[in-house]
Amino acid sequence: MNILENLKILYVEDDEFTREEVTEFLEFEVKDVIVAENGKDGIEKFKENDIDIVITDINMPIMNGLDMAREIKKLSSNTPIIITSAYSDSDFIIKAIEIGISRYVLKPIDVDELLTMIMKSAKELVFDETLKIQNEYIKFLIDSNPAFMLVLTNKDMEHINTKFLEFLGYENEEEFLKAHKESDEFEPIVEVIEEIMKDKVGKYLTINKNGIKEQFLVQYREFNKMDKNIFIFSKITKEDKLKMLLQKIKNYCPEEFKKEIEELL
Repeated sequence: MNILENLKILYVEDDEFTREEVTEFLEFEVKDVIVAENGKDGIEKFKENDIDIVITDINMPIMNGLDMAREIKKLSSNTPIIITSAYSDSDFIIKAIEIGISRYVLKPIDVDELLTMIMKSAKELVFDETLKIQNEYIKFLIDSNPAFMLVLTNKDMEHINTKFLEFLGYENEEEFLKAHKESDEFEPIVEVIEEIMKDKVGKYLTINKNGIKEQFLVQYREFNKMDKNIFIFSKITKEDKLKMLLQKIKNYCPEEFKKEIEELL
């Protein structure tokens, strides 16, 4: 499948000759090209259409390309924007980077170079969409699980499942994440998570909620390619506690009793 064949591009350029020449080239490469003559027109076209990638000149009447890009990023921060300009002005480039634009093509436009920039932007879009689907799938799986679970991405708490929220007394994830940032109530959980990530082994944790102490075995799975860690909090039953006690006794009791204890475990 050609990654470009479903793309809808907004091309903003005030020079008529350049606009017609580049538009004709783009129409052979992508699904649809929406054309605008200045930044103000570009914003209106962006709002009216489901745009994948924006290509824009910098110096234009009414509204320049950087001002337009800034407004588009407010509307859709993930939309790739490619800047074209006859000047390699460092001040323009710095402003573009501050806005969130990382691709720049000098005029006169080399269509092969422009196509390379479009291809790179399209691959980013595919990656972002794949990541979004993965995150939605992970969220569905952990919400369907009866165990208490939470997900960290790049060591930041990202998601906590419904069962765990109910136990902790929160109505929704947003409420919990806000409380997590503003309160030290979750410090014991954070400390255990940090220990687990450091030692790479499960740990025991006691959570005191409304005067009731609940013990958990906290284990985790690491997914390096997605920078995610999934933690599973399993409630420790009386049977589990008995096994833990017997294990401790086994480590210190005389040799003749160890076999009997092993059979109980």
